[in-house]
Amino acid sequence: MNSFTPSAFGLATAVKEFSAAASSPKLLARETDDGLLAGSRLLPVGILSTLVGRDRAWHIDDMFTPFCLAMAALGLLSGRIVVLCPHGMLDRWALRNGRAGMKRAALKALNALARIGLLYVHTLNPAEARKARALFPNARLVEVIPNGVPADILAVRDHLPLRHARTGPVVVGYMSRIAPKKNQMAMIDLAAHLRRSAPDAYADMVFRIDGQVEDAAYADTLATEIARQSLGDKVTLGGPVAFEDRARCLWAYDIFFFPSKSEGMPYVILEAMALGVPPLASYRSSCGFVRDYGGRVYRSIESAAEVLPTDRCGLADWRVDTEAFVRAYGIEKLKSFFGSLRP
Repeated sequence: MNSFTPSAFGLATAVKEFSAAASSPKLLARETDDGLLAGSRLLPVGILSTLVGRDRAWHIDDMFTPFCLAMAALGLLSGRIVVLCPHGMLDRWALRNGRAGMKRAALKALNALARIGLLYVHTLNPAEARKARALFPNARLVEVIPNGVPADILAVRDHLPLRHARTGPVVVGYMSRIAPKKNQMAMIDLAAHLRRSAPDAYADMVFRIDGQVEDAAYADTLATEIARQSLGDKVTLGGPVAFEDRARCLWAYDIFFFPSKSEGMPYVILEAMALGVPPLASYRSSCGFVRDYGGRVYRSIESAAEVLPTDRCGLADWRVDTEAFVRAYGIEKLKSFFGSLRP
């Protein structure tokens, strides 16, 4: 790896990954990220020292956040190495929803500024990479680098109780931010469909929706629909999960149902796979890679219901190859990518 050290602006999980990729990380965290600093043992670096230090490549995560867009533009204007990680922000759903015109204008502006600075893009899946190459023809390099399994998940997985000793109903769970993009309504639709089409399987299942409420109106809509469908004894809205407790939350699921409408490379899928929780993911969620390790992908609620195991005996036959998955989704490609940055 060369002398460039990444400065990260963005999501906590991404910053954790980049701290692992640098030998002596000095990553920039916003003042509001106290929990990130404590949990990641990062050394906070002020914006002024980041601007002054010329040996610093800027990693910009969550690229449509105004703060991150501003920092990307500033970095390119000052002739720095700027690394963009779109995190699903180039997919069709994200570009069509929520100020799409402003988003496209911002992408054009960043591409123009890449003639001044040095723009690198690491995307999370091939579809994202194709869009990035079309949107950023002035970029030095666009490369696909999947997110890696977070180190804290790997550290706890061998200390969790055995899964095969469980009894009781099969738990179908979903942990993510409560928001329309994450599509938690699909969990309610799945439960209602199973009640009609497979009552015996339905009787042996419960459904959990966990996560921080991002959209209060949508959360209210979910609660109303659960009551309207008389599913209150089957579908539970569990609420927020602390970052350090997410492994135990995932571990409590027998099946991880992931109906998200739009993703780049979701960490929660990586975490579920690493913990041995079999995922059933929407084809829209950019999670086709799970099929290589025992996960399943569905295209409709009807097809999702068809591949669910009907009881714990069927569940025992559905296993993920966690060891092969963990070997494939480490941080080696990330290290190599940072080693390729050149002024």
